[in-house]
Amino acid sequence: MEASRRLETNLVEGLIYILCCVFVSYSFTTQPMNIIYKVFLFLHIVGGSVGLLTGMLNILRNKGDKNHKFVGKVFLISMIISGVSALVLASIHTNYFIL
Repeated sequence: MEASRRLETNLVEGLIYILCCVFVSYSFTTQPMNIIYKVFLFLHIVGGSVGLLTGMLNILRNKGDKNHKFVGKVFLISMIISGVSALVLASIHTNYFIL
């Protein structure tokens, strides 16, 4: 039980570290963008990644235990962050191709 919890923590920390490295390298190598757009893009990427990871973990867990409920709450919060940031990104950078 403790080993799986430690593995989940290490996976989440590793994912956050990788996303931070990608974000920093992305911000220095591309054309200048608005800082608000960068922040919300980062939130969208991190929220979506954490949501995908926690969703996968909950599918593999037994339903109803304490860790399942905690991971479900993390999933909910990350999906809300990802959704709200997507709305902000869509309003900042409109894409007429979809219309």
